[in-house]
Parts: sequence; structure tokens; C-alpha cells
Amino acid sequence: MWHKRLVIEMNKVILALSTILCLLSASFLIPCRIQAVKAASLPVLVTVDDDGPADFNTIQGAINNVSAGSTILVRNGLYVENVVVNKSVSVIGESNVATIVDGNRTGSVFNITNTDNVHISNFTVRNSNSLLGFGIALDHCSGNTISNNRIAGNRDGIGLSFSYNNIVRYNNLSLNYFSAVDAELSAGNVFSYNFMSGNSYGIKLSTCDYNVFSGNILHSTGDGITLWKSSGNTISGNSVTENNYGITAVSCSNNGIYQNNFINNTSTFFFQESNNTWDNGVEGNYWSDYDGTDLDGDGVGDTGLPWQGVDGYPLMNPYWNLADINHDLKVDLKDVFATGKAYGSYPGHPRWNPHCDINGDGKIDLKDYYTTCKNYGKSW
Repeated sequence: MWHKRLVIEMNKVILALSTILCLLSASFLIPCRIQAVKAASLPVLVTVDDDGPADFNTIQGAINNVSAGSTILVRNGLYVENVVVNKSVSVIGESNVATIVDGNRTGSVFNITNTDNVHISNFTVRNSNSLLGFGIALDHCSGNTISNNRIAGNRDGIGLSFSYNNIVRYNNLSLNYFSAVDAELSAGNVFSYNFMSGNSYGIKLSTCDYNVFSGNILHSTGDGITLWKSSGNTISGNSVTENNYGITAVSCSNNGIYQNNFINNTSTFFFQESNNTWDNGVEGNYWSDYDGTDLDGDGVGDTGLPWQGVDGYPLMNPYWNLADINHDLKVDLKDVFATGKAYGSYPGHPRWNPHCDINGDGKIDLKDYYTTCKNYGKSW
């Protein structure tokens, strides 16, 4: 009898111990599972390598498996992919020469749609579909940055559609079949310091308003800058050289076009039903075929105005540096003296010199003088 009682008691002890162990295991595993879920949702930094040890071997695989806010570092290699970016991530190549993304003539190489705050930089982007494809396509998105890429051999280099407040800078867009930049129905974007050569079009805007193009070089393309039904854009500080047309505008108005260099284009421009502004009130553009004279030595032409019927302040020499006050292609004591002489002045003041208002804030102060001195000794 006592044997049965002992067995029953032992079973009770075993059951109690098993219950305790289960509870302890559950209390340990649940926090671990919670921590794992939390960790998976946090932004991370991952690596991609096509043929070496890394977190992923494709860019798309990395994008699919990280959370928004993550950074994806892509090592040098050849990635034959059509990359869909559908979350806010930074995709950074190791080198824009040796980190190559090839679209294999299918669609766009990078496609950013309905996604904001993406950063794509340091890639060679090539071989989109030759009939309908972009190197990098932005569609219905904003706040993205495309920088320091080499984009070549695509139908169009960079395309924007219904996209706003994006930044495109320091890219080399060359030898694309159609346009370097093709934008439609987009506004508030900034395109700066890009190099474009060997495309059928450089910059092509269709129904785009209030974008900024500055510091770009457009060389040896079919048409340098083409505007169609676009208004309120600012185009300044660009060099447009050796193209068929320097700039074309059809049904456009209120675009600010000034301090650009139009050099050795077959035809300087073509306009139809357009009314734009060709100066900032002080300086216009440099035209390599301008044959007027500067009578007062301020670097702005005073005869043959308005040049080509549009520019009332044509520059005598190419625009290249804000601190070159008299536009003689060097920053020297004349420029420093002119800024010092105008120091403390403002519009209406007897010493006011608008050429010395380098930052355009309506006054000549230490910021302007410092900029002139900092650039002293530089030449074009």
C-alpha cells in the first residue's frame, strides 16, 4: 500500500517540477521573442557583395529584408538587377566606377515609386530598357537624394514624374539615348553640379514648375535645356556648351534664366509663346556670340541691348565665381577693393554696388567681403 502512495507522491513532485520548468522557459522565451521582433524593426546597417561574404548578395534582397531608415552598403561588383526601392533606405555603393548596377535592358535600373527619403549614391547605373526605361526613375515621391552616380547607356538617365522636393546632384549623366534628365509634372526639385554630355537632350522639362537648376554642365548634346509648358523655374550658373540648341522654351513663362554660359552652341535658343526673365536685375547671361561693349568696366555689356531681344545685362566673360565682381575671369585686388568700397551699403545708398552683394541679401556686409577675400587669387 505504501508503495502505491509513494508512487503517487513522486508523480505529484514530477508534475510540479515540470510545471515550474515550463513556466520558467516561457518567461525566458517570451522576452527573447519580443526583443527579436523589436530588433528586426529597428534600422540597421547591412552589406551586399555579389561574390563575397556579406549579409546579402543582391541589392534587392537587402532592401526586401531591412526596415525603413536602414543603410545598405554595396561593395564593388556587377549587380544585374532591376532594383525596386519601396521603403526609405540609403543605398550606397563603394565606388561609382566599380559598383555597377546593370538593368540588362529590362525596365528601369532603379525604380523609386510612392516612396520618400531614399538616398542612392556612388553607383554606375547602366542598361535600362532602350525603349522605355530610366537609369533611376522617381515616380510620385519626394525628399529623395540621388548623388555622385555615373548614369550611362540608358534610354533616359534620371526621370521624374509627379515628384517633389528631391535633390539630384554631382552625377555624371552621359551617353544616354534620349535625355540626361527628363521631368514631367514635378515641382520643387533641385538639380545641381551634374555633368551631362552625349545625350539627345540635356535637361528636359514638361509641365514642371518651381524647380532649380544650378551649377550644371551640359556639353555636346542635341538640345541643352528644353522647357515645355513650364513656369517659375530658376536656371542659373549653368554652362551650356557646343549643343545644337543652347536653350529651347515653348509655352513657358516666368522662368528665371541668368548667370548661365551659352558657349558655341549651333543655335543659341528657340522660343515660342514664351515670356521669361533673363537677368536677376543686375546680371544676365554670357553669350559667346555677344558682340557688344562694356562702357563702364563692370563686366556687363552696355551696347546692343537687349541682346537677342531678351538679355538686358549680357556678361562680357563667362560666369564662374561670385567673387569675380568685375567679370574679368580672376579674383584680384580690384574685386577686393570694390567690395570694400561698397561695404555697409544697401539699395539706394550712394556706394551701393549690386555686383558686390554676393549672397543676395540686399546688403554688403562681412559675409560678402569674406567671400571675396576667400576666393582671392583664383582664376577661371
